[in-house]
Amino acid sequence: GYIGKWHLDGVPRDKFTPPGPRRHGFDHWAVYNCHLDYFGGHYYRDDPEKEHFDEYEPVALTDMALAFLDEQRSDEDPFCIVVSPHPPHDPYGDVPQRYRDRYDPAELDLRPNVDADATADPRSSGDLAEDLANYYAHVTAVDEQVGRLLDWLDEADETDDTVVLYTSDHGDMLGSQGYFAKSQPYEESIHVPFFCRYPDAVPPGSTPEQIVSTVDVAPTLCSLAGVGELPDADGADLAPALRGGNRDEPSSAFIGLPKTVDISITHDLPVWRGVRTERYTYARRADGSPWLLYDNESDPY
Repeated sequence: GYIGKWHLDGVPRDKFTPPGPRRHGFDHWAVYNCHLDYFGGHYYRDDPEKEHFDEYEPVALTDMALAFLDEQRSDEDPFCIVVSPHPPHDPYGDVPQRYRDRYDPAELDLRPNVDADATADPRSSGDLAEDLANYYAHVTAVDEQVGRLLDWLDEADETDDTVVLYTSDHGDMLGSQGYFAKSQPYEESIHVPFFCRYPDAVPPGSTPEQIVSTVDVAPTLCSLAGVGELPDADGADLAPALRGGNRDEPSSAFIGLPKTVDISITHDLPVWRGVRTERYTYARRADGSPWLLYDNESDPY
């Protein structure tokens, strides 16, 4: 099953992805390609008629995910489900008040590399502390929904035998270096969560010192699930590192902003390529000219 933001099927952003190869093997489907409407946004099932959320999107997606899981209770076959909420993401203020009430902007410390001039960005409310508080509200809302899914696993007695992976496609600058959103080589944009829980194989509380990239997710999950090697995978199987072993590769992660992404045009960002190693971040522009080199240990901001 796949539920939520897909963002793999090009433009227009509201296009319908029909059953078949463009769904990459997922058969249970409640998906939108991309939108920024977190209250009442659309999604598709198996025909091109739009359906709409009647709740804040992460809550609505989790409701659908729990319904899918309930359908699997009587089925002895293994299940796989991806739940893909768009938040935390701008527009930052589009989050239920019950989550906004948990964070007082006046009590939050901004990162030391936040540029006050970033308030001119159209994605900012004009108050950087309020933007951060609202972002935290989105994060808290998503965390609460993850908790609902984990509770289902406990109640269904599936916890020990289920791989849970929590990650993201990008972070958010939130005023750091004067930028908002993603698409930058800085840590705020590229350094994302990667939590794995699998009581049967992954030691709880362990923190492997392992570079990881999005392309590593599929081969790692296939390995943990015991279904064998993923043919022609671009990424690496990091299951040995998660199990507590040592792995030397990969020692770096490729990062970049391709010219095919409309973000580079609409937000006047340079097309660039880069690499993140355990210690350093290096990026250069598409024409080969140097851009930046950071030692993340001595200069974390």
